This record gives sequence, C-alpha cells and structure tokens, in this order.
Amino acid sequence: MMTAHWRALVTLALLTAAGVGARQAGAQGISSTDASQYVGERQVVEGKVTEVRREGKVVRLGFGPDPNGFTVAVIFGLLRDVPPDIESTYQGRTIRVEGKIRSFHGAPEMLIQDLTLIEFVDARPTPAAVVPEEEAELREEIQRIETRLDRVEHEIKALRKK
Repeated sequence: MMTAHWRALVTLALLTAAGVGARQAGAQGISSTDASQYVGERQVVEGKVTEVRREGKVVRLGFGPDPNGFTVAVIFGLLRDVPPDIESTYQGRTIRVEGKIRSFHGAPEMLIQDLTLIEFVDARPTPAAVVPEEEAELREEIQRIETRLDRVEHEIKALRKK
C-alpha cells in the first residue's frame, strides 16, 4: 500500500508536470547568489541546493558554500511531517522558488509552507516519477474501494425496499 508520503510525492510530481509548481514556472528569476540585493521583494530565485538541514518542523535548503548565503526555509507546521527522504530529493538539485525574500540573522531567506512552490530546473527525475508500481497499487486500492462502495449501495437499496 502506498504511504501518505509517497502519495504526496506523486501529487507533487503530477502538479509540477501540469505546471502548478512555482507560480512563475519558466520565469528565469534571479540567482541565489544575488538574493541579498532583493531583501523585502517578491522574487523568483534559482540556484543549486548544496545543503539540506532539518530543524524540527523546518527544513532549510542552503545554496552555495557561504553560511550567510541564501536559504529557503520550508515550514511543515503541526499537521504535516517532514518527508523522510527530503535530503535526497533536494540535495544537489537546481531549483526555482518564488516568494518574498527577507533577512534572517543578516542572511537572505525565503519562507514557504508548500513544497509545490519549488520547481525542479534540472532534468533528474524526482523520486515520485520513478515509482509506477506504487501508482498501480494505488489504482488497485481505488478499484477495491469502489467495488466495496457498490456493494454497500446495493445493500442499502435492498434494505430500503423491505
């Protein structure tokens, strides 16, 4: 059976493929190295993720070797868990993300609460794109549920006739 995490990744992949990823998908944006020049502005920032750090319900995606360089802070909140493979999903990937750049301890940072705001720029497939067997399992599960629902509806109709 497909876990909730994999469902989220499959949904993310489908939304990204449909163009629902970063709001200005396809817009070139600014380089992550230039982000400090745009503090206080909403921008599309593009760069290579060189570090992924977990800090409780926050995951920080770092760009470049400078510890005071641009980061994207992904806030998962109370109702969502951090995906267990987030490091392998983003480490080394070139991404594009839109949002307001702010200053956090003197370094440029963007806060987001939704991974669908991140668009992958490089061609490497995402983990969700390489799990067709789990998609097949999900389709089978949906078919089983629909079959059970049909039986329940049939039984309800029979009971109402009595």
